[in-house]
Amino acid sequence: METVDRAAIGNLIKISSGSMRAVARLAGIDQTALKRWISGQSTVSSSKLIGLYGALGLMPGEPLQANPAGVHVWQPKKMFSELEFDSALRFFFTDPPEAAEAPWSRLGKERAKKLLRLNMETELYAFFDGCTMLVFRPGPGPWINLEKLHCKRRGGTVESSTLDAQAVRLLLKERPSLDDFLLAWFGQPEAVARHLNASTTASQDGLRGKKPKGLRDLDNEVKQRGLSYDQAIMAIREWVKG
Repeated sequence: METVDRAAIGNLIKISSGSMRAVARLAGIDQTALKRWISGQSTVSSSKLIGLYGALGLMPGEPLQANPAGVHVWQPKKMFSELEFDSALRFFFTDPPEAAEAPWSRLGKERAKKLLRLNMETELYAFFDGCTMLVFRPGPGPWINLEKLHCKRRGGTVESSTLDAQAVRLLLKERPSLDDFLLAWFGQPEAVARHLNASTTASQDGLRGKKPKGLRDLDNEVKQRGLSYDQAIMAIREWVKG
């Protein structure tokens, strides 16, 4: 028996893309039929629902879960409320993810200068729970108050949750890769090392066959071996996979 929250699915469509037509096309469902299903007026076959979940970055199951493969990008085309965005985050992430923001989206001087210059660059926020990666680009203008959402600031402060000004631009790509997200999130290879768990699995090109005794040991190992961005990313990818 179908138990999915149809209203939550409708809200997720609005927040993630705002295009019912595009989602229906990806899911292989007639747009009118999808609208009727969301409003509770009709049913949709199980196979069609699986396609719908996939189009929204979800994996079938009870409850539905975010697919950890790849980087999810939400880019709404319509106005939305803080409550709608918070509801979408709660539906997508069971536990509050860590959140970070681009320097120009942070409330302060950089944002003020951006608005005064009529800079039309999209606001940008990133969410990461250690497995699922989400980039939120609500367009130019909307300010997201992270303190009021189903998330927690990375590091607990505004400063530590501000993404590197250069690396964050990797997340402006139409479809950021896993490596793009990790570089934007963790920054320089040395910073990546400090975030790695002490039991990190050795990567093929990096810390081959050695498990560091602690974070300081891992950081020293990275510096001594002179790991490149690619090698540091290999290590962090193994860590993310668990």
